[in-house]
Amino acid sequence: MRNCSAIATRQPSCTWPTYSPPLHYNADDDTNVGGQFWDGRADSLESQAKQPLLNPLEMANPSEAAVIDAVQKGSSAELFKSVFGIDAFANTETAYDNLVHALASFERTAGFAPFSSKYDAYLAGKTELTPDELAGLQLFDDPEKGNCAACHSSTPPADSPPVIHRLHL
Repeated sequence: MRNCSAIATRQPSCTWPTYSPPLHYNADDDTNVGGQFWDGRADSLESQAKQPLLNPLEMANPSEAAVIDAVQKGSSAELFKSVFGIDAFANTETAYDNLVHALASFERTAGFAPFSSKYDAYLAGKTELTPDELAGLQLFDDPEKGNCAACHSSTPPADSPPVIHRLHL
């Protein structure tokens, strides 16, 4: 069994925007809190939205201009112009900023919000788990077996999202 010695951080994925302040160190409990991405490297949803578009391991677009060219040629070009103006594509840098603003705005909507899994409904008392799901939860929580809960609480506190950890295995 692996021991999870870790530095705790708040869940920074883009589905937790209301819970993700800019990355900062909290001296009170010796944790790094906030940020976007698993390592907190982006301080806002806008900053987070920019990175996968150009990352060679994710979307691998060669440049901001290539991204904007694809949007301009795509089926949403007219919608983009209706939101950002007839000259929405005139300046690549501005268009790219507008694109990531649109992505971040979508990520802030209720349709993109967390807490919609069956497990979330179970925690809220709105459904029951099957016998297999309960057995999996017991394995998750058991320190002699899965021991997942040592680093990933299966019962998050009511006033904040679950704490995640950067594992040092």
